[in-house]
Amino acid sequence: MKKTSFALVLLAIAGLTISANAASNVSLSFVNSLTGTNNNTVFLGSEFTYNIVISNLHGSPNTANSPALSVYDLFVNYDSSQISYQRATLNDNYVNDDPYYSDDGSGQIELFNMSLFNSPEFLQANQAALFTIGTITFKALKAGFGTLIFDSSSRMLNEYRDELTFSTESATVTTNAVPEPSSAALIALGAGGLVLVVLRRRSQVGV
Repeated sequence: MKKTSFALVLLAIAGLTISANAASNVSLSFVNSLTGTNNNTVFLGSEFTYNIVISNLHGSPNTANSPALSVYDLFVNYDSSQISYQRATLNDNYVNDDPYYSDDGSGQIELFNMSLFNSPEFLQANQAALFTIGTITFKALKAGFGTLIFDSSSRMLNEYRDELTFSTESATVTTNAVPEPSSAALIALGAGGLVLVVLRRRSQVGV
């Protein structure tokens, strides 16, 4: 949680306070880059990517129920025995002045970024209502079923640096085993032999 304390200190120095705002409809979800959903089926040893998407941000005019985003500090939990973290990228959308991401090696990834120089009015006028905060790429380690979950310690602040309430949606990952090369070769050989038998029988019938 390196960046969490940094953000709080920075806000305190700036004379800003963190207080709960009105309940919003903002939501965070995992969207697989191939399926476009929060569900994905992969093969053992393959890499796969999830986008972290924020939606239902500001409307026009902006209200407490449709805020903009100025700071996020997100923690993603995953089963490190089933999948391994490979890399991450963070997108801009006017919240890109202090990007930071890391993996603790035991099943939690932290993604942090903030807008240092954009005013609330600028964020309200220019930030999209729905956008991809960042992407995380994993690699499947073993067959089975797992989930990606936003940890309860995840936080976001609106354009006024007030606490932003939001809902989250988890993701499911199903890993299927791939036949070993020797097994695949045997299957292919058997299929080829079956084709030869069928062709031979057809030729005998035609004589």
